[in-house]
Amino acid sequence: MARLLLVLLSMLVACPALTTAAAADWQTYTNARFGTTIDYPADIFLPTPDPENGDGRRFVSADGEAMVTVFGGYNVDRLSLTDLLAAANEDVSDGEITYQTNGPRWFVMSGFQNGKIFYRKLMLTRTLDVAHTVEIIYPADAKSTYDTLTARISKSLTWKF
Repeated sequence: MARLLLVLLSMLVACPALTTAAAADWQTYTNARFGTTIDYPADIFLPTPDPENGDGRRFVSADGEAMVTVFGGYNVDRLSLTDLLAAANEDVSDGEITYQTNGPRWFVMSGFQNGKIFYRKLMLTRTLDVAHTVEIIYPADAKSTYDTLTARISKSLTWKF
């Protein structure tokens, strides 16, 4: 039993991202206007004031170097997923996209921009009238810590109505 405990402790010391994700105080944020929902580590990311239009929320790390932005928006022009993905690619035209994949009503992209890692996930409702998005930006030198958090935040993206 003691040997197992030592192995587990050595894994946690060797892998600080695991300790960060496991120790985080995870809370759920739901946007009142669009119902866009994520889980986020409240002890790592602090909420900024709500924007006037009520479309989402930004959460910033204590050092100001990392942020999570979650929001919903009407797809008023009824853009296809292909068009939305093209617009997202244009948003990072001065960066480098290193990963991109999509399904029928969603896409994920990540890469480097302005010396930081970015991750963006967009999901369209079945009727294609609302897009729900989460974007996470963090320093490249903190990749091992934030990658673990990003995976959990991303998987939690959904909407309530």
